[in-house]
Amino acid sequence: MLAAALSLGILLGWQILFPPPEPPRREPPAEASATPAEASATRVAETPTATPEADAPPPPGAEIESLPAVEAVEEQHFVLETDAARAEFSNRGGVLVSYVVKGQAGAEGGELELVAPRGTSPYPFTLVDESLAPLTTETALLAVESEDDPAGRALRFSYRGPRGDVEKWFRLRDDGRLDVETRAPAGTGLLLGPGLRARTREEYDNRFERRTGVYLASGEVETVDPVKTKDPLILPGPGLSWVALEDTYFLAAAVPTRPIERALFEPVMLDATDEALAFDARPVPAGGEIAEADKKLARSLRVYLFARDGALELTTVWGPKQYDRLASLPYGLEKTVAWGFLGFLALPMLAALQWIHGHIVANYGWAIVLLTTALKIVLLPLSIAGFKSMRKMQKLAPRMQAIRERYRPKMRGKDGKPNLDMQRQMNEEVMKLYKEEGVNP
Repeated sequence: MLAAALSLGILLGWQILFPPPEPPRREPPAEASATPAEASATRVAETPTATPEADAPPPPGAEIESLPAVEAVEEQHFVLETDAARAEFSNRGGVLVSYVVKGQAGAEGGELELVAPRGTSPYPFTLVDESLAPLTTETALLAVESEDDPAGRALRFSYRGPRGDVEKWFRLRDDGRLDVETRAPAGTGLLLGPGLRARTREEYDNRFERRTGVYLASGEVETVDPVKTKDPLILPGPGLSWVALEDTYFLAAAVPTRPIERALFEPVMLDATDEALAFDARPVPAGGEIAEADKKLARSLRVYLFARDGALELTTVWGPKQYDRLASLPYGLEKTVAWGFLGFLALPMLAALQWIHGHIVANYGWAIVLLTTALKIVLLPLSIAGFKSMRKMQKLAPRMQAIRERYRPKMRGKDGKPNLDMQRQMNEEVMKLYKEEGVNP
């Protein structure tokens, strides 16, 4: 009771000592001769007190809808270029239409183009929905802003309008790596592929030409064969370090720098178009049930990365599978180089070849000649020993032939079956001859 009385006393005392301000006095209506500024002030002063309905917050989404539209008025191409690469983008969807690796020869003697030409198929960095269909924003004209930072030149593509609200950001580093960031609705995926590199029809028809997908998950490298893959392969995001499309000599890899929900490899068939070196991709039917007329079509892969919240951040690596270059990057991409069972010999020989190329002669043809000559000199003692052994074998050839002729009638018994005892005796006599003459067969 005492606390309540004290609280009531404090409240009444506060009202007496600090009374609320009086409401402003309403001014009479302005005369007709008032200036525009005075008339405006009068209208503001005469605005009636807002009702509770007027003070209510706007409905959800009203603020976004009220933002000004952001889009371009015509299609344009924009280029990011360094000493290592040149990347070209279209503002129709903000997609990559060309990636040229400088200093490398491509199909038919031209530049090395790693974005395969296509007809109507979507280009790399197209945004897709859960059904793998491109978003409607991918046919819109995106506004573009260019900026430079210490790590490289960047382009920002953005669209806000009736088709949705998306943003893409690209930065080309000096070493050719391309950083990518996207902001889009939740559940949106980003396309890479299909395939890699502009190819001739003969290259597509070559059954020895390698065209696969590859990924690193939980420290293990796995390969995805487009011919053997019948249905889309889904890879959980946790534990997935990178995904890539590769052929025998080149690759395009995507390394998430922000956790993703999942990645997906989709097998496709490549239809030829009227344009040279251009093909369009069609998904392989469910279960791999391919029509007879389509069984001869080249096969490839598309890879998608899906964000957890519509935001993707990744670094992409494009170019030749140069072991030292890939090993210098912190991603483990050097594991895509297939050495075979002679890798323990190939690695030091590659290091020697690159040292010769970098310090003695800047021509790989002459570097190979010098490396071969050096190997011949190092292996010369073995070559001489082998040559001497061969000469001794030539001298022993008549005596060995005489032994075989002597045992030939005895090699089979009267029943026509092989005489194993005679074969053993002949071999023992031949080995005794080798030992006497100091020959290592």
